[in-house]
Amino acid sequence: MTSSALARLAFWAKGMVSINDARMEWPGFSYTDAEWARMRTLSEPIGVGTYQLFTIVNAVIFIIIAADGIFGAFLPLATLVFPVPA
Repeated sequence: MTSSALARLAFWAKGMVSINDARMEWPGFSYTDAEWARMRTLSEPIGVGTYQLFTIVNAVIFIIIAADGIFGAFLPLATLVFPVPA
């Protein structure tokens, strides 16, 4: 496994462990006790600040991609399909 793949796995594990610690569940994902133990081990090197930065960066990237889709594709198509008759 490459180091970048391991890093992605560690951040995934940190998110899942945070959800599990809050006594919540992520629909569609269930893990055994051994898998939870492995995820806790994988997520240990990821600090709270690092994980918050990871979450913020991912949110910003998503917002940019969504805005690009709305302003670059949806609005031009909507203007083409539904022109203003004024």
